[in-house]
Amino acid sequence: MMRFIVHALGCKVNQYDAAAAQAAMEQAGHTLAQPGQKPDVAIVFTCTVTAEAQRKSLQAVRRAAREVGCVVAAGCTAQRVGRQLLDIPGVVLVVGSSRRAQIPALLSRALAEGPICAVEGLENPACTWEETPVLTPYDGRARAHVKVQEGCSRKCGYCAVPLARGPERSRPLELIAQECQRLARQGISEVILVGINLASYGKGQGLTLVDAVSCAAQNGIKRVRLGSLEPDLVTPGMIEGFLRIPQLCPQFHLPLQTGSEKVNAAMGRICTPGRVAQTAAALRQAFPNCGLWTDVMVGFPGEGEAEFMQTMSLCREIGFTRLHVFPFSPRPDTRAEKMPGRPEAGEVRRRVGELMQEGERLRQAYEAGFIGQKAQVLFETKADGVTIGHTPQGIVAFVPGGKPGQMAECMLKGVHAQGLYADMI
Repeated sequence: MMRFIVHALGCKVNQYDAAAAQAAMEQAGHTLAQPGQKPDVAIVFTCTVTAEAQRKSLQAVRRAAREVGCVVAAGCTAQRVGRQLLDIPGVVLVVGSSRRAQIPALLSRALAEGPICAVEGLENPACTWEETPVLTPYDGRARAHVKVQEGCSRKCGYCAVPLARGPERSRPLELIAQECQRLARQGISEVILVGINLASYGKGQGLTLVDAVSCAAQNGIKRVRLGSLEPDLVTPGMIEGFLRIPQLCPQFHLPLQTGSEKVNAAMGRICTPGRVAQTAAALRQAFPNCGLWTDVMVGFPGEGEAEFMQTMSLCREIGFTRLHVFPFSPRPDTRAEKMPGRPEAGEVRRRVGELMQEGERLRQAYEAGFIGQKAQVLFETKADGVTIGHTPQGIVAFVPGGKPGQMAECMLKGVHAQGLYADMI
C-alpha cells in the first residue's frame, strides 16, 4: 500500500475529479499522506483552459516528479498532450478525462510493467457518463461541489475545453440523489452543482437543469447553488422551474466574454451579448436583487478600444455583481490560435485592470444595498474570532462568533474589503 498526495489546478470540476481520484485510492487501500509524511506517489490534475494554466500544470507535474519521484498526471492538459508527459522522468501514468476511477489499478500496473499512457479519445458523441467515487468525508465542511454534467459540444473558437472534456453528457438523477443524501448525512448544508456546460444538463434525455436542482433539494440539502450557466440555455421555463425550488440560491453566473457583437461573432459564440443582457434581466425580474456574476475575456483578436468600451458599458448596463476578468490566451488547435489583430500586451493589461476596477465598483455598490437587511448566512471558516460565510446571493459575510457548518440569520451592517460585516440575530 502507498501514501499519496493529490493536487488539482483549474476549475471546480477538476477539483471534484481530483477528490474522486483520492476516494478511489483510499478505497483501494492507499493512504493520503499527512503533513510531514513523504508520499510515495503524487497525483496531479492538470488544467488547459489558458496557456498560463497549462504552463503551471506542467510545472506542477515536474515539481512533483522532482520532490516525490513517482507521478500520475491526469486531467485536461494530460488529455491534450498525452504520451508527451511520459518524457518527464518520474511520470509513470497519464490519465486524461476518463478512466479516473481506474487510477489505482492502472498505477499498480504501471509500477509493475512500466509507464502507461491511458488517455482515450473523447470524440464518440454517444460516450456515457463516467461515475467516479467521491466518498471522502467532508469533516467540518459546510459546502460541497456535486458534479452533474460533463463535456461541451459548443466549440467556441478560442476554447480548448471541448477538446479536453469531450461532448456533453449528464449524470443520472439517481446518482445525484445518492451523493446528496450522503453529503446531507455528513452535515453538508449547501451543494454547488457544477459541470462544463451545466445549463445543458439533461440534453437528449428529456430532462433539464431544473430536474437536477430539484433532485438535490429533495435529498436533505438545505441550499443549492449553481455553477456557470450559458445564458442562451436559460429558458423562461427553466426560470419558472427554479422559482418553485426554495432551496435554490439566487446567485447566477452568466458568462459574457465580450460586450461587442463584432468580437462575439469572431469568437464563434452561440450566445450573443444581447442574449446575455436579456437572460440577466429575466433572472433579475424573477429573483429581485439576485447576484449576477460573469466572466469577461479581454484582448481577443480584433478587439479595439471601441469594442472594449462596449464590454465595459454592457457590464455596467447589466449591473453584474462580480466580474472574473482574464486576458485572451491562444490555445493550440482552436480557430482563434492564429487569428490576426491581437491587441498589444500592454494595452491588454490596461484593459484588464480597468475592467477589474469596474467589477470591484459594481460589487461594492451591489453589496452596499444590503446593509441594514437580514440574511441567512452559512458559516464556512473561522479566523481570529470571526466566522466567514455566504449569503444566498453569494455575498461574503464576516460575523463575530458562530461556528463553521452553522446557518444563522444575521443583520448585514457594514462594508468589509471583501464583503460585509454582520451580526447574528
